[in-house]
Amino acid sequence: GHMKRFLGMLTLVGFICSAELSYGQVEKADQEFEQLSYFSALELYKKAFEQTKTVPILQKIVECCKRTNRYKEWESWAAKLIAADNKNPDNYLTYGDALMRNGKYTDAKQAYNLYGRYSSGKLFESQFLQASCDSALNQMNSPITTATVKTLDVLSTPYSDWGLTKYRNGFVFSSDRPWEQKTIDKNEKKL
Repeated sequence: GHMKRFLGMLTLVGFICSAELSYGQVEKADQEFEQLSYFSALELYKKAFEQTKTVPILQKIVECCKRTNRYKEWESWAAKLIAADNKNPDNYLTYGDALMRNGKYTDAKQAYNLYGRYSSGKLFESQFLQASCDSALNQMNSPITTATVKTLDVLSTPYSDWGLTKYRNGFVFSSDRPWEQKTIDKNEKKL
């Protein structure tokens, strides 16, 4: 029985050492994070996470990716965060934001929906975020056709006109037309 107990002790000692190691890394990472050095904090948090996979470390990794504009990584770490802790509404919010950044509006909408479901009193915000996903999707489906430009023949001339301003009962043009062109009353045009 001695041998077994000895091995058990070794495993325990090994575990404590690795926990110590990752704790030191987390401490150092936290310092970097406080100093806004998100790049170095991110690397340290990742190393710590390899040893001890905890939710707080995951949250920090996600936050670092977000603050360093690493959108692809932000998305994949946020997905891991949800897998580890699927009741925290903030996790869905940051995942939704990452998906939006990466142009995955349908997925983002689902994440924002869950954010609304799991948080209290954030339903309006959740609906607003979902609506912004919809409008992004609509713009994707019809990128250019939001405005049509029609030339009104009556007003079109070969000269460059700069502005049409309402003035008394008519309109005033600012234009580079020569003055000789006396005001043409368009209404007298024979149809």
